[in-house]
Amino acid sequence: MEFCDSICILNGGSAVLSGDLEEIKRGEQKDRLIVKAVNAAEIAEKLGGRVGEKGDAILRFKTSEERRALTEKLAAFEPDSISVYEPSLNDIFVKYVKEDAENEKV
Repeated sequence: MEFCDSICILNGGSAVLSGDLEEIKRGEQKDRLIVKAVNAAEIAEKLGGRVGEKGDAILRFKTSEERRALTEKLAAFEPDSISVYEPSLNDIFVKYVKEDAENEKV
């Protein structure tokens, strides 16, 4: 559930990210496939992914070519559904606060 259109993420009293929530989400890297299947654990094991909290296989990719290759390989497992992971507001918060903390260490 979303409650706002614009956000500002603070870390240590300083803004590390602000703007329209939908624009920020669109700008985030979409580098994971979520695969719903009875055999999700097998899919994750054989394709180098992991099983998420909801029991789905989560597969990372770096390029659109890798994404296409994973999608083709997934056909053999007959999954119920395949979707691209959309980051939540919490995911975005953790990413930017972590990046800001790592930059402060340097």
